[in-house]
Amino acid sequence: MDMKQNRIFNWFTCLWIAAFLTAAFLYFNWHIDKKYIGIVDRKTHLISSQEPGRVHSLLVQVGDRVRSGQVLAILDISDLKTQLSYLRSELTQIENLADMQHNQYFLELQRLKMQMDNEAMELIDRISLIESKSVELESVNALITRLQNAEQAGLGYNSDLAELIIRRNALKAYLQHQSHIDESGIGKIEVLRQQQNKLLGQKELDGMSRAMLMERLEHAEEIRRQIALTEHRINLRTMISPCDGYVTELNISTGDIAQKFVPLLTIEESRPKSLTVYIPEKSTIQPQIGSSVRIYSNQQPHDTISGRVSFLHPGISLADERLSLQDRIFWARKVDVELPQNHPLIPGEMVYVRFQNRTSKYDVDNKENAVNPASLLREIHIPATLRARTRCEPSGVCRLADNRKYLIISDDTGLENTPSEHAPWLFLMDGDGNIDSLPLPIAGITSVNDLEAITPVSDNQYYLVSSQNISRRGKRPVSREQLLKIQVTESGAQLLSKVDLLSRLEKDYRPSQLIELGLDCNESDGRAEINIEGIAYSDDVLYIGLKEPLSDRGALIWELNDPEKLFQTGCLFANQLKLWAKIPLQTDRHQPGGISDMAIDSQKQLWILSTIPNVKPEEQIGALYCITNFPDCPPDYRRCVTFPGVKPEGLCFLENKRMLIVFDNDSETPQFCYLDTEGL
Repeated sequence: MDMKQNRIFNWFTCLWIAAFLTAAFLYFNWHIDKKYIGIVDRKTHLISSQEPGRVHSLLVQVGDRVRSGQVLAILDISDLKTQLSYLRSELTQIENLADMQHNQYFLELQRLKMQMDNEAMELIDRISLIESKSVELESVNALITRLQNAEQAGLGYNSDLAELIIRRNALKAYLQHQSHIDESGIGKIEVLRQQQNKLLGQKELDGMSRAMLMERLEHAEEIRRQIALTEHRINLRTMISPCDGYVTELNISTGDIAQKFVPLLTIEESRPKSLTVYIPEKSTIQPQIGSSVRIYSNQQPHDTISGRVSFLHPGISLADERLSLQDRIFWARKVDVELPQNHPLIPGEMVYVRFQNRTSKYDVDNKENAVNPASLLREIHIPATLRARTRCEPSGVCRLADNRKYLIISDDTGLENTPSEHAPWLFLMDGDGNIDSLPLPIAGITSVNDLEAITPVSDNQYYLVSSQNISRRGKRPVSREQLLKIQVTESGAQLLSKVDLLSRLEKDYRPSQLIELGLDCNESDGRAEINIEGIAYSDDVLYIGLKEPLSDRGALIWELNDPEKLFQTGCLFANQLKLWAKIPLQTDRHQPGGISDMAIDSQKQLWILSTIPNVKPEEQIGALYCITNFPDCPPDYRRCVTFPGVKPEGLCFLENKRMLIVFDNDSETPQFCYLDTEGL
């Protein structure tokens, strides 16, 4: 009996243990994973023509893999090609005829000028003859008077007197006939000739002949506008893939008529960039932008994927219908998670997500990494002789190859509203913050405007970049768009190459490509809102950090592959400049920061300086961030130091894991400090 009771007791014990383990398994898997379900974003693009027409060439089929920028289909453009050929032929004829008429008018004006010169010379000759005849008449009159006086004095009659009287009468008759000519007009005619030569000079004759062709030139300009419009219409009849992906749907065949803006085919992106996680409204979890997450996929049961929170939706909304239970849809807060580049997730896939950090690393109450500027920062000494010649407002710093001095760039050089403004000058500083009394000129360039960043390329070569942004006066000269390569030796600095970066970007990339780079807003001059303040070079890639614009997911960093190719060709090629990452550089006050400089240390870690754009000096908070897994994506970053009330603008590394940071204080004396990276 006791043995039977013990056996029953053992079975009950096993049953309770099994129930407990089952409950624990269900709790941890349902409570943690089920409540934080994510759906991988699925983005489809409906491709249509912006002009009606007949499909001439269909270059893809359902299931084909396509690349961004690939031609998918071409509508019939024979009518536009015929029109374009006619317009170009007409333009050639008009230009040839205009050239011939221009030459004809030019020759006619030259002939008129020569005729006027000849008439002026004839008039001068006649006036000269009149003057000589007048002198001759005076001489004859004097001789006649003398002979008549001699005859009256009884000295006899001279036979020449009659001949002289006849000659006098002839001269009087001639002069009376030419009385309408002003004998004193030679000087006036010379003045008129000089004015005529000035008015009818070579350039003036050319301008006058072209002015006579104004109507024909206006017609030629109108034809050029029609040619440009026709070429644009040809582009509108060419359908281009906006992304990498697959053709999932095809609604038309070769020879069919395509209507304007009616979708012809569908492209689905093959590599989603993010997923959406739904956190039930009753959950107490508080994810923060930048928090790490672990992603688990049923399609990849043995792999886990790392992601990073990129955006928190501000409100509570209905979750996706796929997550409904018995047709009941729960309310949740949506969280966007940025995915790494080479992840295996399928668009639209449902995954489980675990948040690694429940609290933000940028907690408002965490002040341990704040630096007291008064205790750490030192003033940069600028000699009075240098202040009298130029402004020196550090915007970037780099260590020279000889390790003896630092190369400083300034966003303003020279004196405002003087010939020295924007002079191509750099500055040298020693380790104690003393600037040399003489600037270091860059040979081969006439001016530099708003230089904001510098990075070493080799032992004595450097890349420099201007801000590209619009000035406070609403202007954006080409000198603010410079990307320079210079060489610094003992004899001085020399320009090696130069590119106007923003102009090149706007010319070589389509508007959709600019939007992919984050340039989706324009300034008052109609050009892109952009402000570059940081660059860093590594492994033949130039990383470019933007202070503005700021995306909803943080500051933008571009990667420019093979920058030497850009300098050699002067052109940006497809996918040569891409968006590398968006990094939310938030301050303790949750104000978004932009990138003010970047540098890569010997451990291949990327360090970023950040400032808040367009705030008052007393509201400014600078910061220093480190990306430890650089250049992997998504970047694993952390904030190391904050600088309340100051603007860190330049960063470079020294030996023994030390860094130098320079600070721009606007009209006040600039500052600098040293930091030990191991202590950070």
